[in-house]
Amino acid sequence: MLFIELFLKLSEEFEEKGETVYWSNRGFQYKLKKYDDLGGVDLYRIQCGGEEYITGYEDLIDLFNQHSERVFVAFKPNQIKSIHNEGSWYPDNNDVRY
Repeated sequence: MLFIELFLKLSEEFEEKGETVYWSNRGFQYKLKKYDDLGGVDLYRIQCGGEEYITGYEDLIDLFNQHSERVFVAFKPNQIKSIHNEGSWYPDNNDVRY
């Protein structure tokens, strides 16, 4: 839900002002600026009083699609298996090695 709220907030301010500033979860400050009338978006990192160009996107949806995080959840122990598993997989065994 937070992702949708952030997207709506940023898109409203972006459409109104042509740019918006936000903080990442790692503490970095970024600015999105309209690139052209076709919806293009440029991304800048703000640091030391200046703006450093990072990259451009087709539109806000393109930006969010490329930077959204995927979360995978295992509901049962047997859904997690070791990278050292040699091909044997036993759904009835909760040991991650097999």
